[in-house]
Amino acid sequence: MPEMQDGELVQRFRRSARHWRAWLERGCSSPAEAESVFTDATLRTRLANPLGLFEETATGTTASLSLGSGGSSSSILPEAAKSFAAKAAPQLGVSGEVAEDLLRLLADDRLSGLPVLHHDGSIFDLLDLSSAALPALSNLLHSERCEALQALAAVLRGAHDDSHPFAAQCRELTQKLLSEGLEQQLWDSYARVSGRPKFSSSAPDHSEVESVVRQGLDLQLCVLECLLLAGYDPELSRGDPEQVCRMAEEFYRQRFLGSLPRAANDHQWLLGDADISAQAQCVGDLC
Repeated sequence: MPEMQDGELVQRFRRSARHWRAWLERGCSSPAEAESVFTDATLRTRLANPLGLFEETATGTTASLSLGSGGSSSSILPEAAKSFAAKAAPQLGVSGEVAEDLLRLLADDRLSGLPVLHHDGSIFDLLDLSSAALPALSNLLHSERCEALQALAAVLRGAHDDSHPFAAQCRELTQKLLSEGLEQQLWDSYARVSGRPKFSSSAPDHSEVESVVRQGLDLQLCVLECLLLAGYDPELSRGDPEQVCRMAEEFYRQRFLGSLPRAANDHQWLLGDADISAQAQCVGDLC
């Protein structure tokens, strides 16, 4: 990563959770950089509800991934790209603003390392802005959801590791998040991502069912890891015994296989898929 000013680093992390998570896990940064990241109000708010950023809202006020001022030229979308993002948003289940920001990330991924510095037009002219790009945006959206949860896991893990360079900051932030109801928020997130999978039609094809179920299990694993880390230290955790009982009841209803039993009610062949079954068993191991 090229050297950045503190503000640019924060903007980069606001834009993509993957860069944020990698930075947290490396633990290699100057004190000034660490201070700017750990005190940024936007990043702290996102940790309190990692999946909230990507959920569509009726008012369209979902927080943005955008670089904002001082970002690269790719942060400014031409009209064609804006129009495509607006059409893609309802299909992705996100706000128009988040769809635009995912398109920016897609441009970065697709064009990174290519000789576009001397391209006279918009870099979005080099992208295929058709329905063919929707699967890539959908995969990127799923990746960012998982990375946002993994960024939270990195903070929670750092709070328990005295040898981590950011141990003090992680512990302070973890205490604040837990005092503000993080465990309940995570459980609510698990209940949503482990519910009956949603498909594009009443008769989805085999590949769509497989993809949706796999992605749902991915998210369940990430949320459960965060829940375990959040409750790891009794000095930090404010676990509610009644909530723990409700969680146990839900795990029993799911047969310790996450969303797989509900999905298999309509798609019995899922139970015979070795990879999906193994993934569901991993969910059960964390329950």
